[in-house]
Amino acid sequence: MLLKVGELAKRTGLTVRALHHYDDIGLLTPSARSDSGYRLYNGDDVTRLYRIQALQRLGFALAEIGDMLAGSGPALPGLIAQQIAALDGQIEQALVLRARLQQLQRRLATDTEPTLADWLTALELMTMYEKYLTQQQADILRQRKAELGEQYDADWRALTDRVRALIDAKVPAQSAEAQALAQQWTSHTQRLVHGDEDLLIKLDTMQRHEPALQSHNGIDAAVIDYVSQAMTEARLPIYAKYFDADEVERLRGNFRRHMPEWPTLVGAVRRAMDSGLAPDHPEAQALGARWQALSHATFCTDEPAMRGKFMQAVKSEPDLLLNTGIDRALLDFVIATQSH
Repeated sequence: MLLKVGELAKRTGLTVRALHHYDDIGLLTPSARSDSGYRLYNGDDVTRLYRIQALQRLGFALAEIGDMLAGSGPALPGLIAQQIAALDGQIEQALVLRARLQQLQRRLATDTEPTLADWLTALELMTMYEKYLTQQQADILRQRKAELGEQYDADWRALTDRVRALIDAKVPAQSAEAQALAQQWTSHTQRLVHGDEDLLIKLDTMQRHEPALQSHNGIDAAVIDYVSQAMTEARLPIYAKYFDADEVERLRGNFRRHMPEWPTLVGAVRRAMDSGLAPDHPEAQALGARWQALSHATFCTDEPAMRGKFMQAVKSEPDLLLNTGIDRALLDFVIATQSH
């Protein structure tokens, strides 16, 4: 079946002038012409036109599209997948805007008008959720916070104040009091994330990088690092079941030096997984190499005896991974990056 330029324009919603332009610049030359000189387009031409339009919608300039199509060109399944992803993003943005408007509508329907500060804080926090979380995660988080109620936030503030008091009093993170607070912190966090380590590491990243959120809840980098150190100290008795006393002291020193590096690396691996990066991709393999180097530095996994004990501990003690942002899926991804 051959289509004249006017028919193709009508069927695709393009103008005849646009199709002529594509022909003039060599981007889409019709495969045939009628006896009277009319441009005639066949199925292959229409397929090429689809690629052109899809690439334009993904933000490529016509010159770039010409270069891409002159080579191997993107495969149709991959191109369609990119379009679907772009549309999903647009749909998600529309849903976010709709949720914002509904929230504003509900607030305006109440008898008490929020203050300007209330509005700004609410809008800023919503923007933060959308910056770090998927729409599904943001919705789940809002639902859980609503179910837990205001007392949950009040408990957070009280717990944070107690941690801050220990920091101000220069109480070491390895103290029994600090470790007890760290255990409460873990329990309180898990009430919100329900074992979702992906959500946990994203919330940790958001908390570390958003001053407005730190000002809102009082949980700044100093509090996070202190609690992390106390959590690490609380885990050492578990490691002591598998390592001798000298080895535990080695681990304690390594933990103090290298534990602050882990959240950033875990977050980077999470983002790679979320983006669909394959384990054999160079960027994923680079992350795997970083993971291996940090594991060697932290857990001495470059030493066969230490590695064996560490693997046995992790396999037998699920609490060692609690509140670390690390789960089985992430470990499998990292292992896969190192197997290529």
